Amino acid sequence: MECLSLFIDKKGREIKIGFNDSLDSIIACHDDSQVAVFRFQRTELSSKYQYHDDQYMLDNANVNSNYQRAGIGTQMIIEAKKRLGEITYSDHLSFEGAALLNSCVAQKIIVIVSETGED
Repeated sequence: MECLSLFIDKKGREIKIGFNDSLDSIIACHDDSQVAVFRFQRTELSSKYQYHDDQYMLDNANVNSNYQRAGIGTQMIIEAKKRLGEITYSDHLSFEGAALLNSCVAQKIIVIVSETGED
């Protein structure tokens, strides 16, 4: 894993965040143990949203329950956006995954673009 950043979460733990070698997953580790992984895929034109070639879709988000609500997922989205560009997300995320993405939208970390291209 290529370490992109060191992050201190809301519970004071040092979290390393980086991408796997194929750049399709961002991983968070604490004390050399994986605590979260988000998988991405390039977006394709959708009937719901207007996607662009440089966008990636968050297809799967998994944060260990002992590490949830500590800011790790949000920081992973921020780091992923720096590397991948704009991020969209699929409709089949868990309740927790949807809550994370809704929080990122509210904080203007990611933007949902409608079919017409309007925010």
